Amino acid sequence: MERLIKDTQKFFNAALIMSLLFPIGVLLIVFGAILATWYGWIMLAFGIAFSICGFYIMPIMWVKFGEYKKLQRLALSITDENVYYIDMLAQRFGVRPNVMCDYVRTLIAKQYIVGYVFNNKRFVMKLQQRTVSVHCPNCGSNVNVYGSEGICEHCGTLVNNPNEKVVHTVNADELFYRNVALKECTLYPFVYDEEVQNYIVSDLLKFVNVNSGETVAAEVDSLVFADTFKKLFKEIGAQAFGFTNKEKKKVIKYLHNKYGGKEKLYGVIGIRLAKIGEFKV
Repeated sequence: MERLIKDTQKFFNAALIMSLLFPIGVLLIVFGAILATWYGWIMLAFGIAFSICGFYIMPIMWVKFGEYKKLQRLALSITDENVYYIDMLAQRFGVRPNVMCDYVRTLIAKQYIVGYVFNNKRFVMKLQQRTVSVHCPNCGSNVNVYGSEGICEHCGTLVNNPNEKVVHTVNADELFYRNVALKECTLYPFVYDEEVQNYIVSDLLKFVNVNSGETVAAEVDSLVFADTFKKLFKEIGAQAFGFTNKEKKKVIKYLHNKYGGKEKLYGVIGIRLAKIGEFKV
């Protein structure tokens, strides 16, 4: 949410600057033309440049600012008011459901809201995390560890969750396995199903190379849903998955062959990975 507020403020500042440049530019044009000297011509040139920037860029910046203010209100509706259904959100903001889907995708893809996934065009789902009470090793106080670690409120010590992590096995194609093992992918593509929906933050994924049998483990950081893998590529870029643009077509073809085009119907999720290779499972 802080990132969204900062980006909104940036567009507001830009819109305000452009709004000031326009009248300043008009004044510079007038005085520059009246003076008709060498510095008058300089004023005239700056005035024309300021006026053009203000006239063309100012409305764009104000429109973007308005869009980001709407995203702020949407984020608060989801995080503070717990409104998760797309139809309810669309009705509240007076837009069509497909437009609301795009707004929600933007919030999640740009990490303006963290810990939420977009589930199959119907509702936003809050990710679960395992919370346990642990004694601080430094001062002995009770610490609620949310996910994999927490911070003691009394002494500030970082406390790890001692519970054994749940391990999920994933059979990975050579291309996908390589990108995970080399720590090049931040998002691992996954076809949506009920099992993946129940993955919990800080669970472990054991990737098994179907060709060589090699394994590598990573921690689940978060999940990202999309209607199609191709659309997710377009929104956040192939590089976010650790793939080059040359590999992009190969990856989409692989998914189509493996799942028979079902990714178009059910959507594909990306599992955001953390601490790759730091676990032995």
